[in-house]
Amino acid sequence: MEKILLIEGNQSQRELIRGHLRSELYPIILTLADSLQQTLSLLGKNEFGAILMNENLPDSYGFHSYRLVRDAVANTPIIVLTNDNNKTNAIESLESGIQDFLLISKLNSETLIRSVRYAIERQNLYNRLQSARKEQSEYIRMLPVCPKCHIVKDDSGYKHNLETFIEKNSNSNFTHGICPDCLVQEQAKIQEMFN
Repeated sequence: MEKILLIEGNQSQRELIRGHLRSELYPIILTLADSLQQTLSLLGKNEFGAILMNENLPDSYGFHSYRLVRDAVANTPIIVLTNDNNKTNAIESLESGIQDFLLISKLNSETLIRSVRYAIERQNLYNRLQSARKEQSEYIRMLPVCPKCHIVKDDSGYKHNLETFIEKNSNSNFTHGICPDCLVQEQAKIQEMFN
């Protein structure tokens, strides 16, 4: 069961949204907050699967409210519920990391529950991707390379050329060139061969 935080200062809208969230198919544990101060206190003591918020609260107004909540819980998806039908605000909100921007006047149970489920799933996928990237970075940072032949042995015991292994396991591509120090050494060797 997902824990959801609903941040809404208007009691009638809070009850409307609460009613839309009642579903036998997607049971949730709903926690209510009616101010930014109460929200920040709850976020300090609890973890939530998603946050539904109206950014216009009794003690905070507008985008500032969202930023404070986002800063408190960077890895929790936030869905803005608003009466503001301004498309520019909606686009700016989505570009800043809000998972969804829903008009309260057009809200229904199906839309709201789907938005919550998708936001949580997107966040879970993002978290798994970040974890995989971190693992990959750690693996490449601790690369078992033979200092003589530059062969890499992977976890399954298969041997790879160093360049091939790095190209396959990262976003890196190799180009070949000789550094200035090695160029001087090679030129000296060639000169020695002809003397």
